[in-house]
Amino acid sequence: MFIPKANRVDDIQEIHRFVNEFSFGILVSNSREKQENDLCLTGTHIPFVLSADEGQSGVLYAHLAKANPQWKTLENQQVMVIFSGPHAYISPTWYAKPPNVPTWNYAAVHAYGHVQLLNKNELLESLTALTKTFEPALHTNTDTMPASYIDKLSAGIVGFKIEVSRWDAQMKLGQNRSKIDQAEIYKELLNSTNLDANQLASYMQKKLQVT
Repeated sequence: MFIPKANRVDDIQEIHRFVNEFSFGILVSNSREKQENDLCLTGTHIPFVLSADEGQSGVLYAHLAKANPQWKTLENQQVMVIFSGPHAYISPTWYAKPPNVPTWNYAAVHAYGHVQLLNKNELLESLTALTKTFEPALHTNTDTMPASYIDKLSAGIVGFKIEVSRWDAQMKLGQNRSKIDQAEIYKELLNSTNLDANQLASYMQKKLQVT
């Protein structure tokens, strides 16, 4: 990912916080299913759970449906996972002084690493971690999710982990603009009828302390 210096994020804890907050990612890998005799890329949108204390830079856990052929080519393959945060259009009319051009502000993280498939016990542990992350009370709700039902359905999925070897992260939030421009951008995003713009305003306020 191309990252201008002003937008680059190198703080591993900040990156981990972002992934935990925006954990629905895109797994991108090579597929051996050929199209015109060439290898092609394939992607699946799935939730990930980050184990921050594993490996050198963290380990990502997820699973795919067995019906999804992407899992068949994953073992030992280097893959990319894309995590997208809030994003929105920025009008050139929001700045204090012309000339300016339109742009798009956003936050995003790319993770790179090699895949290892999980055995059954590791898969069940990763499913427990997933439930505890997003709905802790559900983990002990044996009426809704009895162990026998979980065991039955887990036969239809394939778990995997990615030991992250590199993170690329950037937050393009108008850091290169004046405080006056940042405040105006925040106000316009906050007052927009677009939900993505509202979310970006909230994120911008949290990261740049604009008001």
